[in-house]
Order: sequence, then structure tokens, then C-alpha cells
Amino acid sequence: MSERPHASILGGSLAVGASTVLRLAASFAIAILVARILGAEAKGQLALLQQVPAIAALLLGFGFDAAHAYHVGRKGRVPAAALSDSLMLAAAASVVGVPLAALAMRGLIPALAGVPAATVLLASAALPLLLLTALLGGVLTGQGRLPGQALAQSAATVVSVALVGAWALLGELTLARVVIATLVALGVGVAGGIAATGVRTLCAPSLVRLREELPYARRSYVQSVTGYLELRQDVLLLGVLASAAGVGVYTVGVAIAELLFYAPQVLAAALTARALQEEAASGAALTARVTRLLTAFMLLAAGVLAVAARPLVALVFGAEFAPAATVIVVLIPGIVVWGVASQPGAYLATHGRLFPRMSTATLLVNLGLNLALIPALGPVGAALATAVSYSLVSAYVIRTFAVTTNTRLRDLLVVRAEDVRYALAAARALRRPGSSA
Repeated sequence: MSERPHASILGGSLAVGASTVLRLAASFAIAILVARILGAEAKGQLALLQQVPAIAALLLGFGFDAAHAYHVGRKGRVPAAALSDSLMLAAAASVVGVPLAALAMRGLIPALAGVPAATVLLASAALPLLLLTALLGGVLTGQGRLPGQALAQSAATVVSVALVGAWALLGELTLARVVIATLVALGVGVAGGIAATGVRTLCAPSLVRLREELPYARRSYVQSVTGYLELRQDVLLLGVLASAAGVGVYTVGVAIAELLFYAPQVLAAALTARALQEEAASGAALTARVTRLLTAFMLLAAGVLAVAARPLVALVFGAEFAPAATVIVVLIPGIVVWGVASQPGAYLATHGRLFPRMSTATLLVNLGLNLALIPALGPVGAALATAVSYSLVSAYVIRTFAVTTNTRLRDLLVVRAEDVRYALAAARALRRPGSSA
């Protein structure tokens, strides 16, 4: 493998990283405004209003976001065709999904009982936009156009925080207005994503093309759904088994703990785009190197976050959210293990290796632990369940990568001198205008 850092890894990481930092800052700004102005109950209700449409969009996407990435990147699918099919899928999903999501929120989640029906319906309208955002992300990943995708997401972020911030300054911030800001931002992001594909002329959508993508989509679907539910079903279960205020406290803890997620997510997005163009052996070696560097970074960051959790929560969100500090500390070990597994997982996905059975098993473990622990421990019980399930699935992914690529565990965890040189070379390359690697 060449010792020069790949341009697509560097450029893609920089673009996605900048967008992620912006979205993270905006998300925290909105969360703080909602928490400080509207309180823990409204913070929890907002989380539930966002999660139900997101889960519905995932369920109705049937894995075609990942299938688009694979078929555009590996199989030569024309982006215009994938985009046309995406628009058809999103339109069909909205007809079924929007009313079902609204009914589910009104009838199945006691923590949302006090939210007006109009606000619930507005929140449900995010479903087709969320689905289209995911499908566009698959097309752009297959094209290797991560900077365009990042720019679209950044524009959406600016719009959302501007609207929420303006209403807060005017003293007119409400839960419904935060939902409206989310819808407007999603629309901006979709428009930007379509522009980023470079497609100027659509073609007729085709069920034949979707059937061709179905085998990959089906395998990806199970893993995507179970993986997302493993991450987020705890929020829904807290909404059913606990109070909206408990959901608010938990989501603040999760938001801070998941700061550790962002470096792995940024690198995985760029690595996936690169790995679609790589030979298996060189891609595995690059994955191992990125994982070693990431492991060292995450261990350091986790230690800092664990120490700073309690004063950080009290300072930023207020005394009402103090229990979120315990949630953070409980989640950290599982998130670190997940971060180590994220790069091997991205590599395996680009080579058609998915884990629907393992994902389903860990989802069921997570569900059982949540049902057992939430009634007794509330948000802390949900955090324990999540940390255990993260660790189980991550260990399985790491082992599978090691066996598949004949990589030793130490080759994924122990930083080498050449890794440091590689990282320094990457930093120098980013400072050189027009550099390529």
C-alpha cells in the first residue's frame, strides 16, 4: 500500500468533517435553546417527534440507500436512474408513512399525549424528506461526491439554527416552531443533495432497476433497521415506559456521549467512498491503519469526556439535566468499542459483507435489557442496555474483519510509528493547495 494518504480519504474526511462539526454545533445550540427555554419535558417530546418519522423513513426505505451506493459505485448504475427511483420511493412512502407515523405518535407513546395533533402531523411530514435525504446520500456516496453532500447538509443546518435562533431571540420559540424549522431545513438539504448529484435530466423510474438492487438492499435493510433501532429504540421505550422529562434527560446524555461517534462516522463515510474504488488487500490495509489511529484518539477523548461530563452538563443545560452525567459515563465504553469497529464495518460493507442475523440478535438483546432495566433505573437503565449491545455487535464485526482479511487484533489496536508518520503526512497534504494523494 502506498504511504501517501489518499486524496479521497483526506478530501472526503475534510468535507464531511466540516459539515459534521457544523451540524453538531447547530444541534447542540438548538438542544440548549429548547432545554433552557422549554424545559426537560419539551426536550423529550421533541426527541420523540423526531425519532418516530426517522424510524418510519428507515423502515420504508427498504435498504435502497445502501443499494444505490453499491450499484452506482460498483455496478455502474447511472446516477439519473438512481435519483429517479429515489423520488418514486419517497413519494410512495409518504402516502403510507405520514399518516401511520402520526397515528403511532398519538396512540402508542404516552409521553406525547400533551402535544397538539397539528404538531404531531407536522412532525410526521418529515418522513419523505428524511427518506429522500438517505437515498440521495447513497447516490452521492456511490458517485464519490462527498463534498457536495456535505455542502447540502451544511446549508440545511444553517437554515435550521437560524430559524430556531430567531424565534428564541423574539421570545416566540415553541415546540411546533422547532418542528417547522426542521422541515424547512430538510427541504433545503434535499434540494442541495439533488443539485450535488450533477443530474440535470431525470429518466422514468423503474421497478426493474429496483428489483436488480433488491438482493443487496434486502441484506442491507435488515442490518440498517436493526442497527438504527439498537441505537434509538431506547428513546421510544423511555417514551412508553417513563416520562417525557426522562426522555429529555436521556437524550442530553446521549447527545454528549455521542460526541465520540463523530470521528468514526466522518472517517467511515470517506473510507466507504474510497473503498468502493479499492482492491481488497489495499483497502484492508488502509482500514487497519485508520482503525489504529482512531482507537488511540477515541481512548484519549473518552477519558477527557468522562472527567468533564458532570460539570459540562450542569454548565450548559442546567441543574434539571444533572442525571444526564451518569448516562454519559455508562455509555462511553460501548461507544468506544463501536468506534473501533466502525472502520472494519465500513470496509466489509463495501465488499458485500453484511450481518443481518447478528444485528437482529443484538437488537433483541437490547430490547430485552431495555424492558428489564428502564422500569427500575430509568435513563441509566437505557444507557446500560445500549452499552452492552454496542459492545456485542462491535466485537463480532472486529472478529469478522480479522478473519476475513487475515488481520491480527493488535494490527487494529496498537499504533505504529509509521501510522504517526502517515497522520503527519495527511496533515501536511491538507495544507498544500491542490495536493493529491
